[in-house]
Amino acid sequence: DALDLALVELDARFRPDFVFYLAGADPHEGDRLGRLKLTLAGLRRRDERVLAWAWQRRVPLALAMGGGYGHDIDTTVQVQLGTFAVALAHWQRWQRWQNASP
Repeated sequence: DALDLALVELDARFRPDFVFYLAGADPHEGDRLGRLKLTLAGLRRRDERVLAWAWQRRVPLALAMGGGYGHDIDTTVQVQLGTFAVALAHWQRWQRWQNASP
């Protein structure tokens, strides 16, 4: 898909020391301005792919939220909570790896 192609291109062109990930909620299907119409599960897969990409390369990542113009604020909050849940799991993995390193 488009995200996987973008990550392949990123690998081909750059070797980042740090990644800044703007995890917008506007691609959600309930967003008034976004047009990608991704489900909550689709956004979770997006976040997992991006964070896994950084993890596999041991590149630190900063996460910021963006977008989120849904008709229902509760849905936008659920999108953002889903992103933070994925980020927390990856942060915990990173911490275990760092603590295990000599």
